[in-house]
Amino acid sequence: MTAAAALREPGPDGGAVAARLAALTDPVFLAEAGWDPGTRVLSLPSAHPLLGWRACPSPGCGNLLYGSSGSSRAWSPGVIQRWIAR
Repeated sequence: MTAAAALREPGPDGGAVAARLAALTDPVFLAEAGWDPGTRVLSLPSAHPLLGWRACPSPGCGNLLYGSSGSSRAWSPGVIQRWIAR
């Protein structure tokens, strides 16, 4: 078993915990929040009204911005590093 496969497998009672959590969570909310049950990955969409995030405005970047919406940081750390390295 690979490390990645081991991370996807629930622990001794992880299946029961996951089943209880799934039963308590609204499936419509999970779908809107970007949950993929096949891969067990949550990919929060930037436009979600509650869980959304600000995307870097640099074309092709798509990384998230850290800080509040009033923050002076307008670019993602990766774009800033590429700009400094030029």
